[in-house]
Amino acid sequence: MKRISNAVTVVYNLGADIYKKAKDNDETLKQIGDFATQMFQQQKALENYKESVNNLVRPFTSSVLQDLNDAARSMEGKSGAFLRVKKWQVKKTLKQYNTFLQDFSEAFPQVSRQYSDLVVRLEEAITLAIDLHEFIEQYNEQMQFADYIANINCRRSLDVTLEPKYAAIYNKMDLALKGSLILSEWDSVIQSFQQWVFPFSKEFQEIMSISNIPNYLAPTIQNSTQVSSTLVPDIANRLSKLKTVIQQYKSASFPAVDNQLILTDFNSDQKSTVPFGIIDSETNDRKITDLLSGKKVTFAISPDFTYTRQMSAVKFRIAEFVPKAKHGHETIQSQLNDYLDKLRVQMTHSGISKYIYDNSDFEMVGGSLQFEYNFEKDAKGERLGRNNVYAKVQSGDVFLSPYTLWTVQLLKARDELPFDFEELAKLAPFVDLELTGVGSFVRPTAVSPMQVGGQFPISFFTYEQSNLPYFE
Repeated sequence: MKRISNAVTVVYNLGADIYKKAKDNDETLKQIGDFATQMFQQQKALENYKESVNNLVRPFTSSVLQDLNDAARSMEGKSGAFLRVKKWQVKKTLKQYNTFLQDFSEAFPQVSRQYSDLVVRLEEAITLAIDLHEFIEQYNEQMQFADYIANINCRRSLDVTLEPKYAAIYNKMDLALKGSLILSEWDSVIQSFQQWVFPFSKEFQEIMSISNIPNYLAPTIQNSTQVSSTLVPDIANRLSKLKTVIQQYKSASFPAVDNQLILTDFNSDQKSTVPFGIIDSETNDRKITDLLSGKKVTFAISPDFTYTRQMSAVKFRIAEFVPKAKHGHETIQSQLNDYLDKLRVQMTHSGISKYIYDNSDFEMVGGSLQFEYNFEKDAKGERLGRNNVYAKVQSGDVFLSPYTLWTVQLLKARDELPFDFEELAKLAPFVDLELTGVGSFVRPTAVSPMQVGGQFPISFFTYEQSNLPYFE
């Protein structure tokens, strides 16, 4: 803006001299006038843009920051249900903010992409913070439970004779805690199963329901022996049925799922396939340079990439970050491969799996997993240096989503190998990073929205789901 103002000033200061020299040339005068008008228009446009930033972007951004600060201050010591609702509220706010920024910067595509990337990374950071608080609360509850079990089973407690009214309260607490422990293990099993069958949860709703589990706090149940004789056999029976369903699915055709689930490669090597995602060097030049320099880098991969290509509920069996030469620079691929064959990759899945189906976002939270492999392949085309996590996920059914927060680092395949990361980093401007592999997807129209189930990871709670805001 300052440069434009200076240019206009120069035009006016020299105006008299220019006029004297060009007074006989009407065309030159017209060009000068047009130039001055153009400068004024550009200056006005910049002033209007600055005003819109001050009047629109700054207030909205301040409001979003205030909401995020309020969320951060309110997380300490809250229940898992509260934190899940808060996470839904934060995600909704950031989604609205991202849409606003995309609309505002529509005329500047590169700026628009940078805005989107920043909001995605902010969302990932907030989500991780909320999940961390939830894990801390779960840990605290487990420690309190462990202390309780230790105390009631210590010799001093066993030797204490309680009055009848206190004994009744003690027994109820004992039943509640032991029953809750059993149900929490069942809940963990169901969460894993539900992630495995997503988005076909409705097909297995009966086995996942907890509505008819025996009430271990019923008046007829007076002690832990009765819990063992009612609740434990019921859960054991449900586990047996669940195991049978899994075995049946693996040994026979299951049309409701098999007809809709499509297995494919995810890469840019074939005409009919695409990667899970592409991190281009134009908008992520610093990150790709850091990665090729041997530094640990974090990438937020969005499911929008494949969803806009008619692929929903994407999961992976193999996921690999592979640097590839950009279009127009394919000649460096051979040189790039020579470098990569001497390297191995460590990539950590945050444990938060994101999916999109029927224009709705779904999220499932589990433990983080670290994958490791060498870029170099054996005679069968398999990666060398695969760790057991890589091998187990590769040999199992599709389960995790590739859309998460990945932490990636390139390391020497062998410590004694001579390698110059600085030379590799010089190729960064000509390299994109692709997340490739093997996985599955469902076409957007394959499943009725009613079959999907609620927002994860708490959709197995069948009661009062419609009253919870995060199921909207």
